[in-house]
Amino acid sequence: SPTVVLISGLGAAAADAWSDVMPSVATTQRVCAVDRPGTGESPNRPGEINSPVLNAHELLAALAAAGEQGPYVFVGWSYGGVVALAAAADAQATDDLAGVVLVDGTLPDEYRTIDTEGWEEGGVELDMASAEPVIAALRLGGIPVVVLVAGQQPYDDDIVNEILDKADDLSRKSSDFVFGEVPSSGHFIAGDTPAAV
Repeated sequence: SPTVVLISGLGAAAADAWSDVMPSVATTQRVCAVDRPGTGESPNRPGEINSPVLNAHELLAALAAAGEQGPYVFVGWSYGGVVALAAAADAQATDDLAGVVLVDGTLPDEYRTIDTEGWEEGGVELDMASAEPVIAALRLGGIPVVVLVAGQQPYDDDIVNEILDKADDLSRKSSDFVFGEVPSSGHFIAGDTPAAV
């Protein structure tokens, strides 16, 4: 069966982000979570280059180095959603993609439309723009995609509607698409409502 790969949000340790989700998923599936450089127990990133696309390549390399085999279901929370989509593009090219789940995932262009203060992780600025063409070109056919959006958003109605519209845009990437709002949850759905994940 597919290996479920949990991808944390910006700066978040996997153990903190997914501790309420991993045990229940692990009863039926192999589950992996990796701390990116500069997060959790991982050492800081060497050099000054960082991006969601690089994070996706590193994730797949870490899975391969650990002997974890596809196909994979990538589950990305917040910034991890952009990394999950970039990883999906890589895994699809090798027939190692079984599905994608975005848990209140960051939008590919959010760095320039909603949250424009600058993005960095582990003290290294993120090249968010590099992910946009990769995700725009992604076509998943019948590979399942699930998008969960928090019902308790900290934004005004215009931004919430933009988030919902762009989440709905992802439906065109797969013919097997499910969208769900988690009404009682804030952005940290995995902690607020882990059963939804």
